[in-house]
Amino acid sequence: MKNLPKKISSQKGFFKPLIAGLVVGIAGIIVFVVLNRPVTQPPSLDTRVPIASPTPIPEIMEEKPRELIEGMPDIPLYPDAVIEKSTKRTIGTDLKYTAHLNVVATPGEIISFYQTELTNNGWTITHVLPNSQQTGEGAIEATKNNTDLHIDLDRHRSDEPTDFVINVFVKNN
Repeated sequence: MKNLPKKISSQKGFFKPLIAGLVVGIAGIIVFVVLNRPVTQPPSLDTRVPIASPTPIPEIMEEKPRELIEGMPDIPLYPDAVIEKSTKRTIGTDLKYTAHLNVVATPGEIISFYQTELTNNGWTITHVLPNSQQTGEGAIEATKNNTDLHIDLDRHRSDEPTDFVINVFVKNN
């Protein structure tokens, strides 16, 4: 009878690692089954009809240094203005012309010139941004037929030329 407790105590030491091994093994099997089962997607609830994406609008850009690009609408240029560059951007059938210029004149003088010249050439002035006479920013907008014109002016110091950009948008609907 003295041997009986020894057998039970040795069996207890045997069962703990066995039970731990079984638990780890079963957990491994569960993980394996879960990770290897086929994934099915639930039926889609999206009832929207797909819309074909529009055909991209072709866009072409041309640039000319120190001169006006061919085809730019006839816009009066401020006397002695220096053309830095000009561009033509074709977007579908519409055109955008841009000319970057500078001149030794105040924003006020340039705005006044364009108000007079554009009006004399059949343009309708639609907006004039108040400007400083010596330095600062200015803008003028005008329209004629299917063409919109926007001129932005910027002069930082009175001893520097005024930079200005002429944007012309031609709509060919």
